[in-house]
Amino acid sequence: MSPTLRKANWVKQNYEKLVLVVALLLLLCSALFLVLQVKQKSGEPFDRLRQPGQFEEASKVNVTNLEQLLGSVGRPKLMEVGRGVMGDELRVSCINLKCGKPIPYNALSCPFCGAKQPEVVNPLTVSTEQDGISDVWKKKYGFDILDPNVANADPDNDGFSNLEEYRASTDPLDPKSHPDVASKLRVMGVRRHPFKLRFMGMMQMPAGTNYQINLRSGRTLFKGVGEEAEGYRVVAHESAAPDGDVLVLSKGAENIRLIKGKDLQQFEMAASLIFLLDHRQFHRVVKDGVLKIRGDEYKVVDIKPNAVTMRELQSAREIVVPPLSEVEREDVRRGGAMKVESGGPVGRESVPATVGAQP
Repeated sequence: MSPTLRKANWVKQNYEKLVLVVALLLLLCSALFLVLQVKQKSGEPFDRLRQPGQFEEASKVNVTNLEQLLGSVGRPKLMEVGRGVMGDELRVSCINLKCGKPIPYNALSCPFCGAKQPEVVNPLTVSTEQDGISDVWKKKYGFDILDPNVANADPDNDGFSNLEEYRASTDPLDPKSHPDVASKLRVMGVRRHPFKLRFMGMMQMPAGTNYQINLRSGRTLFKGVGEEAEGYRVVAHESAAPDGDVLVLSKGAENIRLIKGKDLQQFEMAASLIFLLDHRQFHRVVKDGVLKIRGDEYKVVDIKPNAVTMRELQSAREIVVPPLSEVEREDVRRGGAMKVESGGPVGRESVPATVGAQP
């Protein structure tokens, strides 16, 4: 038998084995290929982690809504339940034990026996300590309704007590929220001062006529028509007036006539004020003068023996400054040194005064 025939017979005899070997080789190659692919794919996430620049920067999470939601958990909103058409009216028993019949809650007297009923108290104004501050307000800002010191406390250190903040409807925990600072002003005293300007003569100058005006302190001013002297404007000179040589001054709607060489028999009301927060004093405060307190400006519109009325320039709201009480006067005495300022217009003299000065 030829070699070719032997090979053909061998192939025929081992055909199934050859097919099995080829299949095994293909499977082995496939398995090897899969292993390589898996290894390559499994390394890609680590490669990406090694390159953080490929990822976008995460934005900040807004937790405001979550905080509000968590805060509302402790303050659940209570819905008001109205009475239906067929609902019963709120009733209480008559205070008269012999009567005791059900009467309307707001009844002032019993419709059956006529007995007077207790006054209906508004729950929003109830004060357990009876210190002028309602329990509702104390609870709102976290104060103890049984603490007797709440009314006089100043938790935000703005100089105003909780009672003052309550009356002004301001926030007792916020130093920027406080009552009007002018409410801390007090009148130390009011005095009558003789008019301090005296017309003494005139002087011809190249630019015009100047009028000599003397102050009671000894100072001499030379002013022309249209110029101001100690808050008064020179408006006219009447050399042949019936009452003599007259210089006319004005302040607001008031005209003042100064006769040459004579004192004006007229008095000016001047007040001494004190600011309780820092014990700063304002002396010789006169009508139409302007006071500046912590950035707010107030114009004096009226002075009376026991009160000074001022108007805030920004809001045009008027404020009446009360007199200094004896308790406040004693506190001021214990407070030590004080800053003294003049409350009049620019150029007016500051007259010293003591804390105990009286009108």
